[in-house]
Amino acid sequence: MGKHSEAVNNSAHKTMEKQKKGIDIISQLPDELLIKILSLLPAADVTRSRILSNRWKHLWAFLPNLHIVIPHSKGRANKLNDSVDQILALRLTFQKFLLQCSHGNDANHVKNWLRIVTQCKVEEFEFRSAVLLKPEVEILFPCLKKMNLQCMEFVDENLLMDLISRCPVLEELCLDKLRLTCKSHMVKISSLSMRRLTIKESDFKNQELVIDIPKLEYLHLKSCYFRSYTLVNPASLVEAKISDSSNYLIQLLRFVSSTKIMTLTRKSLLALGGIQNINLPMFPNLVKLEIVGEWNPLLNLLNNMPNLECLSFPNGLLSYISEWNPPNEDQAPPCVRFKLKEIFIVPNLTLQERAVLSYLLKHANILEKLTVGEDYSFNHEQWFNMQCISKSCRIEFV
Repeated sequence: MGKHSEAVNNSAHKTMEKQKKGIDIISQLPDELLIKILSLLPAADVTRSRILSNRWKHLWAFLPNLHIVIPHSKGRANKLNDSVDQILALRLTFQKFLLQCSHGNDANHVKNWLRIVTQCKVEEFEFRSAVLLKPEVEILFPCLKKMNLQCMEFVDENLLMDLISRCPVLEELCLDKLRLTCKSHMVKISSLSMRRLTIKESDFKNQELVIDIPKLEYLHLKSCYFRSYTLVNPASLVEAKISDSSNYLIQLLRFVSSTKIMTLTRKSLLALGGIQNINLPMFPNLVKLEIVGEWNPLLNLLNNMPNLECLSFPNGLLSYISEWNPPNEDQAPPCVRFKLKEIFIVPNLTLQERAVLSYLLKHANILEKLTVGEDYSFNHEQWFNMQCISKSCRIEFV
């Protein structure tokens, strides 16, 4: 034990001496360890490391996660194209591959890179591109589990479906700012392996969305404005996040009404608050609701959620309505009276927000926990003095 400690001390002493002399100790490490260190850094820092020395110049090409951004300048892009060709020729596997390019980039190069990457057993693929993908581009990702497609244009409605079908073990798909340049009436997403689907800010105003994913557990739809929605296998859906203000919002809520956990953003809540004679669907399986913003349509929502157990307000209870007009005592939503067990709310509430919370506490007969953030305008004693009908409720501060 003594000899081991002495050896460690001598090694540390030598390292300190080298540092005092300005010797580059890190560059003396083996390539495998340097690559491991680089893999822990952000992509921008990894790129900067190329200027440290000739030895560092090519290390980034062997990282498990490869992040390539092709510049808009044609001259710089052509130079980088050659480097990427050389890198991909050396690689056998990737864990994650990110490629970002634009209209000015050579489409043939991009297509060739995609074909090469498909042979590298990549598990996660992110493609940010304005390059048009045409039907003749055949891509197969036998090991891909996560795919993120951004800013892409499809010239054929079947191309997206074909691409997904070529990912037999895909578990997660994100479509962000996508466009169809053809006249199509339907966007169909079908997969036997997928569990998570996100579609954001994509131009599908005239299309019907059809989701046929038997194992789908998580669905996030933001500003997509589809003409209509069809969920073929809704029973597996566990969580839905909806951010939409279109005329089809009610139809969209019916589309996800079987979910167990739901998040509604301020955009959706404002839209619901502005609908007259609203006919909301029932949410028979919902146990947790997260409200991000507007509380005006809250009671209408709660009346259609008979089994709700957890209510969360991570951004407070903001509203354009200046006054809270609670319903009659005997009209409190059944889920509040008989099912609600937990409330989470952020700090620094306004008087109106406290009035809403006070109403919930007054009628939540079996509430078990109220979790609040640190509120500098409302001390702990005032929280404990709030009237709560449930005698078993405890207050936790985070």
